[in-house]
Amino acid sequence: MSSQIRVREYILGDEKNIIDLLKEVFKDWPRLEIPCFAYYHWKWKYIDNPKKTNAISVAIDEDKIIGCDHGYYIDIKIGEKVFLGYQGGDSAVHPEYQGQGIYSQLNYVKYHLIQMKVCDFAYWATDNPKMIKFNRNRKYPRFPKVQNMIKIKDVDLHRKFSPVDQWVFKKYAYKTLKNINKFINVYKNYKI
Repeated sequence: MSSQIRVREYILGDEKNIIDLLKEVFKDWPRLEIPCFAYYHWKWKYIDNPKKTNAISVAIDEDKIIGCDHGYYIDIKIGEKVFLGYQGGDSAVHPEYQGQGIYSQLNYVKYHLIQMKVCDFAYWATDNPKMIKFNRNRKYPRFPKVQNMIKIKDVDLHRKFSPVDQWVFKKYAYKTLKNINKFINVYKNYKI
């Protein structure tokens, strides 16, 4: 382990070392239910994606990649507008190097790559406790935990099969919101 760790943007030729690191850190990367060579999965996800562009930073000790932080760009359609978005991907630091601030440096470089693209929207999801703590320490907004989303057509029928605390209140709140949405939609479509 040297004290000369460099962090830079990914360049062509880093792939093998990145994949070796991901396999070492995550053991069975990529975790897919279909048979797939790791290189082809990585290439598909980060090089051959629909935008054909990415934001990847790597940390290097001598000639060995000891950290990586991945992401790629996507189009996000909201209403009639299309915005440039960023989706976070695989991040890893070799176990021997963890706790030395390397991920913070990787994230810093990747963040500047994202800023250069002038993204309108960036998101990532993780269940890794270290990443959750990292995000919380930087006061990144937390995405609410969503169990499932459904559209309820018959509130009373739904209540029969899924008992809920304070059901009467929630039933009328739901109906009130439904009526407000109807009113807003009528108002939006009304032309003077």
